[in-house]
Amino acid sequence: MADHRTDLLEQLRDEVGTMPFPPGWYQHEPGGHSLVILRTTLVGSAAAVLDGPLDERHRDHLRSHLAALTRLLPEFAHDPYAARYFAAVHRMALLAERIDGERGTG
Repeated sequence: MADHRTDLLEQLRDEVGTMPFPPGWYQHEPGGHSLVILRTTLVGSAAAVLDGPLDERHRDHLRSHLAALTRLLPEFAHDPYAARYFAAVHRMALLAERIDGERGTG
């Protein structure tokens, strides 16, 4: 990847992909959000951004799931690993959204 930001996005996506999902959080649905689906959607969105601009539907998914995770981050404060894990997912998704937006498509 030629662009430093896309290199970083790829690195963050790989990092999140190798981190085990936080134990004990599989069944939690804070704010009515499945954390597994939230994480999966955001990792998939990051991978799609690495392949090129998102279409409007996928861009909306990225934005809405990123906004949900942003609201949920305080929920993980009492669990240091979960806080670190979901902060990494958040950084990755935020960068994916910025890259996609700067392509002039959003």
